Amino acid sequence: MLLTLLTMSAVVFVLSLICLKAALSPVESRPELQADKKPVIDSRFFAGDRAAVLTPMLPREVLLAQIERHVRLEQAVAENFLELPSLETLHSPSQSQFVN
Repeated sequence: MLLTLLTMSAVVFVLSLICLKAALSPVESRPELQADKKPVIDSRFFAGDRAAVLTPMLPREVLLAQIERHVRLEQAVAENFLELPSLETLHSPSQSQFVN
């Protein structure tokens, strides 16, 4: 019984060493990982022309007022969609200066 336990422990140890070696091998030696390089996407890819331009140092009250206005406009658009659900109201933009 002790011999079986030692044998199984050795097998598990060898298998974990093999897995560790495979995981730590460099990417250059693994061609299947080299083909998965993703293209770089612009940080404003989804924003388009509606990207908000804010000055870097706005007072906290002004920023909070802008956020509250944005939330009110988004809630109004959502209520409009709930009153009349359609594709046009679903994809209609709000009048907010922030990009959704």
